[in-house]
Amino acid sequence: MDPYSKFSHLSIRDLVEARDQFHVHLMNKKNVVATAIGRYLIRFSDLDKTGKLKPNAVGTNVQKPKRTLDNSLVIDTSWPCVLVFVEKWQTEVDLLKLGGENIVPKTIYMPDGRVVPICIVEAPKEEAPAVDIDPDRLRFPDNLIGGGFPLLMHSQGVDWLATVGCVVADGHRYYALTNKHVTGEGGELVYSRFGADRRRIGVASGKTLGKIDFSRLYEGWTSRDLLVNCDIGLVEIDDLNRWKTDVVGLGQIGELFELNTQNIDLGMIAEHTLKNGKKESSTGQMVAWGAVSGRMEGELLAFFYRYKSVGGKDYVSDFLISGRGGQALSVHHGDSGALW
Repeated sequence: MDPYSKFSHLSIRDLVEARDQFHVHLMNKKNVVATAIGRYLIRFSDLDKTGKLKPNAVGTNVQKPKRTLDNSLVIDTSWPCVLVFVEKWQTEVDLLKLGGENIVPKTIYMPDGRVVPICIVEAPKEEAPAVDIDPDRLRFPDNLIGGGFPLLMHSQGVDWLATVGCVVADGHRYYALTNKHVTGEGGELVYSRFGADRRRIGVASGKTLGKIDFSRLYEGWTSRDLLVNCDIGLVEIDDLNRWKTDVVGLGQIGELFELNTQNIDLGMIAEHTLKNGKKESSTGQMVAWGAVSGRMEGELLAFFYRYKSVGGKDYVSDFLISGRGGQALSVHHGDSGALW
């Protein structure tokens, strides 16, 4: 049987419930560092010359090589799954020699009979090195400021650099959208440069969204002790005449598209084709402009990346974004606030 047809009926809600039921068990495995929900990643070696899944590539007892983000991809027939990221790939044989308690199962069995597959991926954590940023090398506005340009703040004796996401409004006042960890709780003065002149552009409004209960944001999808890190802060603009609605390098933003539990779909995840040993994305592409990195190109890899547990609470991001077509995602300190 085609493995995709066996699991194709599974929805995002099914995956959210399965991951929630089994998450504590998964995170107690010594090697597991994070989880997400998405579509099964197929190793290059499991594809034939046409890019289709080889017969018997899935479901056999043959020991397979490690699966990484570099040697696997989502194809058009990839089926829904829970993604489990491990620090180091270990075979079942090796784990059985150590007692077997750290083996990650291949499936999650729900009380009502639903069966949800697990896709294990080696993805060790990498610490981003701290890099000193020279503001004189950044692109500042000449006359009008907008999305993608740098924000400058000074707090507790330290200079902070961030990125304007875009301009938003509440029907009465206009704000620059960025991250909450940049603006703080409110009252901080915010600057940028126009040419060589450092000028105040606004003040942190105090209107923020921090960590919100998952079930509040995604009504109808329950998940215990789970918080979404929204990290949204608004800078109240001083003089609207100095602003434009374009994002530098990307142009004008289109109409707002509302994502909710009725229309979020696994089809949004980037699919690929394999050409000459390299993967080329055809869907799920994303783009942003960071004050430090400039144009950043990525793609949607998975939803609800569960990356940290503190004090009995788990933290997730709405999306897990990877570099496009298997390339590294180039993001630096100072790109905080950029709008994907």
